[in-house]
Amino acid sequence: IGRALTLKLVECGADVVAVSRTQSDLDALKKE
Repeated sequence: IGRALTLKLVECGADVVAVSRTQSDLDALKKE
């Protein structure tokens, strides 16, 4: 799933599990 779709799913109230190669990418996504 792409970043934009992930953010839209969260906006709609979905629970999303994100996986990344780096912790910093996950931290950045969490802040958004």
